[in-house]
Amino acid sequence: MEILSTIWQIVWIALLITTAVGSLLLLTALIHPLRFDVKLRGSLKGQRAEVWFVYLFRLFRIGIIATPHTQDVVISFMGWKKRLERMGRQKSPGRPSEPPPIPPSSDSSTPAAPADEPERPEPTVGEVHLTTKQDSPQSDSSSEPPAQPQVAEKPAESVAAEMPEPAKAETPRAAPEIVTSEEKKAPPTEDEPQTVEPVATATQSSQDIDSRPLKPLHEVEAEHQTAKETATASEQPDKSQSKKGDSLRQMLRKFKRDASRRFRQIKGYLRLFRRKWRLLSPIGKRFWRRGKKAFGLPRIDLLLRYALHEPYLTGMSHATLAVASGMAGQWGVNFMPVPHFGAPMVYSRACITAIIKPWRLLFATGALLFEKQLYVELWQLFKWYRAKKQH
Repeated sequence: MEILSTIWQIVWIALLITTAVGSLLLLTALIHPLRFDVKLRGSLKGQRAEVWFVYLFRLFRIGIIATPHTQDVVISFMGWKKRLERMGRQKSPGRPSEPPPIPPSSDSSTPAAPADEPERPEPTVGEVHLTTKQDSPQSDSSSEPPAQPQVAEKPAESVAAEMPEPAKAETPRAAPEIVTSEEKKAPPTEDEPQTVEPVATATQSSQDIDSRPLKPLHEVEAEHQTAKETATASEQPDKSQSKKGDSLRQMLRKFKRDASRRFRQIKGYLRLFRRKWRLLSPIGKRFWRRGKKAFGLPRIDLLLRYALHEPYLTGMSHATLAVASGMAGQWGVNFMPVPHFGAPMVYSRACITAIIKPWRLLFATGALLFEKQLYVELWQLFKWYRAKKQH
């Protein structure tokens, strides 16, 4: 029993310690602000940017340090600093240089053709054949006769003009006998033999009979219906045009009806939004007035050191920048230009600090939850939406 009581006391003490530590951490997280520091630096030699998240009175810090070639993620606690990750950015390699062209060697066995000599066209099939026949030795008597060279086709008129005219025959040609249809139908004479036409047999008459099978009834009905529809469509073209005109008018009426309905619907939504905005805008203004105190920019420092090529140009520029520095002070910006009357140079530095106070946001949210008018408007909006869904 003593062991169980001892264990219970230990557990109870552990729970008390855990609750106390959790409450302390929660209060610290709510009361202690969140701090963000941004540091920028730039000159002709390079640039550097740092973004830090600072917590617990600058005891804990985590940040990103960026330069033109590296990006580091650094964590720091009570002066101890460690780099968690580094990301490098290398320059892209240039394109490889192309090899120089190789000059033609003087020892080549094939001489180069002169540039002024025109190119000879390739011989056609007929030319190649004629060339081989002329260059070949005497052929034997038993070999086949040489192939005739291909002659390009000429127009009919040129061929007719080149051909010699035939000699005229001394004896005139006999006129062709013209046989008329009456002479053809004339009965044969006694001297000419008579021909008897063959009598059509039963086999020849049977060829005139259609031996194809009859079509099924549904096919005949389908063909008849198609022919009927085609005839109806061809007889009444004006009715189809009138139907198209009526359908177009119906589409226009429907479009006009839908457009007017949509316009009334959008008009009703705008009227409802304007009424709700008039009732809820005071609540939103009160929430913003309480919550904007949670955000702040306590520090905005800008430093600029510069020198131009001529001293008088530096002085004129400083007069303008001094006026801008006084105007920036009205918005909480500490802009400090520093002129140098030496060699040309530019150096700039910026330090910006942003603070977020969580307890201010918590207070503004709690005050918003106690607004009675907010719940009334939300309930009315829900009833309107449910009634619309039922219809």
